[in-house]
Amino acid sequence: MVSTTHKLRIYQIICIVFVLLSSIFYIHLPKHPNRGAMTFGQWIVVLAAIYCGVMGFTMQRKLVRGINRNSGQASATTPLRLRMSGNLIRLASATAVCMWEFLLQVFGGPAWLVDTLFGMGLVLLLIWKPGSCPALK
Repeated sequence: MVSTTHKLRIYQIICIVFVLLSSIFYIHLPKHPNRGAMTFGQWIVVLAAIYCGVMGFTMQRKLVRGINRNSGQASATTPLRLRMSGNLIRLASATAVCMWEFLLQVFGGPAWLVDTLFGMGLVLLLIWKPGSCPALK
């Protein structure tokens, strides 16, 4: 039987491979020329990428807080489910940062910002480690 940590590592590798293969695909997409100043749509994409990055770090705590507040008695499997869901959210949000970067590239965003978002998302995927089970009260 494969442990939860091994499953999460497999998901991590899948996310990294997905981002790298997507970057090869997105290289060939048509790009709008950068007109210098950032447009409103480009700012929305940047804010969405930042939101995804921040949400990946804070969502698991919000899940635990909601469980503690809503149920007096948590089931025995709740900590394991919270661990798995929290870690999957972190992986998905790091992958989403890279996907927002691709959208910014298509919209003609500045190259330095496109590269920064891609690098941040890839670093988040590479340094991610499965967290421990959250403590329930």
